[in-house]
Amino acid sequence: MKRIVFLRLGQMIPVLFGVTFLAFLLDNALPGNIVYQLLGDNPSKSALHQLQIELGLNRPPVQRYFDWLWQLLHGNLGHSLLGGQAVGTEIWSALPPTLELLIGAEVVSLVLCLTLAFWSVWTRNRVLDRFITVLSLVGHCAPGFVIGLVALLIFSVKLKLVHSIYYPMSDGVAANLKGLVLPIVTLAIGIFPTQMRIFRGDMLQQLDHEDYVSLARLKGLTKGRIIVRHVAKNASPNLITVLALSLGFLFGGVIIIEQVFTIPGVGGLLYSAINDHNAPIVQAIVLLIGVVVVVANLLADLVYMVLDPRVRYES
Repeated sequence: MKRIVFLRLGQMIPVLFGVTFLAFLLDNALPGNIVYQLLGDNPSKSALHQLQIELGLNRPPVQRYFDWLWQLLHGNLGHSLLGGQAVGTEIWSALPPTLELLIGAEVVSLVLCLTLAFWSVWTRNRVLDRFITVLSLVGHCAPGFVIGLVALLIFSVKLKLVHSIYYPMSDGVAANLKGLVLPIVTLAIGIFPTQMRIFRGDMLQQLDHEDYVSLARLKGLTKGRIIVRHVAKNASPNLITVLALSLGFLFGGVIIIEQVFTIPGVGGLLYSAINDHNAPIVQAIVLLIGVVVVVANLLADLVYMVLDPRVRYES
């Protein structure tokens, strides 16, 4: 197991280098320049040249990237090109609502996944299977911002059941939850269909083709005990892998959902930084997302090995 951990950590370095370098190149390839955000549309040549020198934009892009990388190795994420604030401070202040969205969406999607998968496997009902299939297609095909806007219109504007504005924890837990229900459910709808279909398919495969299920039935074990105690455990490794992989999709969804529901989180900060060509913030957030996704996949691999010891020897 230690060898696998060190191997994954070694793979983490080139992955993070690649994603941050690609993000930097894409940010520089976009049309526009941050100096026009600060000086207006028609700055003088002298003012333009002076500001570019102050911000370090007169240097080649690759050199700026490696300068940023050198500062990162010394524990410095840099400063925002717009206001001069420390990038770490800006991300830290925007992190709480994004963490609430990510954790809440993973919990809600897991609850939906387990509920529908167990229900489908238990009943083996064709009508229910078709309903689940349609629900999965809706979750896959409908864009998150469309689901969010429709939910906002129905449950907040028309029925007034939840808040349409995000409230931080300091305003009270109840207000905070009311403001996060719709964005969390919107995010969960986008990721739970994949989790549910994989988990349901694995459980059906275990029930129909594994000898230990036949042996358990011969021993007189109830259907519920076979499914919950044995089948679900053996079908869970792939679900754990998908849960880890879904973090990447969640981060992508958070950027859009935070715009729809006006939530001041990391997604909104990244969106603004991309529009402003604020490269230090873009690179730092991309680095954060990369670290979270890689670590989540490492933890998924470790849990996988605990549930299925054969993986230790195959790896």
